[in-house]
Amino acid sequence: GGSAREYVEEAGLVQISDPAVLIPIIHQVFEDNEVAVADFKSGKRNADKAFTGFLMKATKGKANPQVALKLLAQELAKLKED
Repeated sequence: GGSAREYVEEAGLVQISDPAVLIPIIHQVFEDNEVAVADFKSGKRNADKAFTGFLMKATKGKANPQVALKLLAQELAKLKED
């Protein structure tokens, strides 16, 4: 048998909610998508939405959406300051 938690972990169904894990992935997404970063910095509409897709793809859909969106917004705000 095993517990439901063990099953979820073994099946790879655990959501990533840890900022220490997500922030480096977000930074990698920025590095891998320089055009989208430039679009975002220039104020292109909906450019920020593209990063949500990139992040979910990078985490194979395992990023906790609420945590990921909050962290993404914080990191995008830092980008705008540069």
